[in-house]
Amino acid sequence: MKRRVYTLFFLSLAIGGAQVRNQYLVKHEIRNAVQRQAVCNDGSPAIFYFRPGAGDDRSKWLVFLQGGGACNFDADCVERYENQRGLMSSNANGDRISPEGIFAIRNADNPFANFNHVFVEYCSSDTFLGNTERTLANGVKIQFRGKRIIEALFTDLADPAVIPRPNLRDATELLFAGSSAGAFGVQNNIDWVASRLPGITVRGVLDSSWKPIIEPYGPEVFEVARPAGAPTSYEYWGAVIDETCQAAQSAQPNACLFTQVVYPEIRTPVFIYVDQRDQHHVGKQGVTDPYDSSEVEYLTRYMEETRKSLAGISNYFSPAVGEHTALNTRKFYSIKIDRKSFADTLRNWYFGGSPTTLMTPAERANAALLEEAGR
Repeated sequence: MKRRVYTLFFLSLAIGGAQVRNQYLVKHEIRNAVQRQAVCNDGSPAIFYFRPGAGDDRSKWLVFLQGGGACNFDADCVERYENQRGLMSSNANGDRISPEGIFAIRNADNPFANFNHVFVEYCSSDTFLGNTERTLANGVKIQFRGKRIIEALFTDLADPAVIPRPNLRDATELLFAGSSAGAFGVQNNIDWVASRLPGITVRGVLDSSWKPIIEPYGPEVFEVARPAGAPTSYEYWGAVIDETCQAAQSAQPNACLFTQVVYPEIRTPVFIYVDQRDQHHVGKQGVTDPYDSSEVEYLTRYMEETRKSLAGISNYFSPAVGEHTALNTRKFYSIKIDRKSFADTLRNWYFGGSPTTLMTPAERANAALLEEAGR
């Protein structure tokens, strides 16, 4: 009986694919984080979670930057520190995680299931761009070191003392992805990352950073009121941004924090996920649910401007369901356009299939909005 159990165990190990992989990604601290300034807002070490790849995909990597908003002036950061401390520290993080979506290893629809998986915890409140320190009005010192975290991360992923070989040093492909604030980090770091990984095919995914350039409906819903004369995010964080965009926008480098502005300057191929009425983005425009007639009118125009902004781009998935982020959740598979999901479309773009572009058309987007608004 014992021999049979052992035989079944070793046979299970011999079965390739996702079934034999650990369900969890395991926590790693950035090595010598304090000395390298690769720290969270509160000075605790930046962390990432890792699960090694399997089979033929062991040389392929998925590195994902977590989202979670940001703060870019003192009152905003004080509020975040007092009420969302977990977004500014790694001290309370567990030893392992099991995210969904593109990280799912038991989903036959996930073409990235057997990649090496890296989930980078977001704790710098600067969309992975900052390199400065500030003292808030409450006397708390805050580190904005997102750029240092990115630099240290990619060094550690290629360090055998952190990740035994085969590690990033042996990679052939890298998909550098992020959701929301993480996507803002990807768009301003991806060319820098690609330049430091010669011989590796690098591509990116921007989940829910794209939004139209349109006047707001009213005051922001989710944010602390921004005082007049406050520094820009670029100034407040000491942000290190895409070099090409900075040269093109030398008079106003803060513009490079907007996806539509930096996108034309990105040389590395990227795929875009944008919900035409992303609940987070429209909330920042001052729109609140339930919608009145004037808000419905504004959202109709907002969706139209979103669709217009994607003209000439051939690598996106754009539903109109009001969701913010999908890449690391089950929405990666469940949100569909013409029976195709975000996962399906991203697979086509990455591996060479069709279609690579899907958008909910205006009549269906508007009808869904009216139905949700009860009209």
